[in-house]
Amino acid sequence: MDRCSDRAGREVGGWIAAGFR
Repeated sequence: MDRCSDRAGREVGGWIAAGFR
């Protein structure tokens, strides 16, 4: 979790926000 930390963070934040919504 260091190479795609930006991509993973953006994807995770996306579905995470959807779940939090």
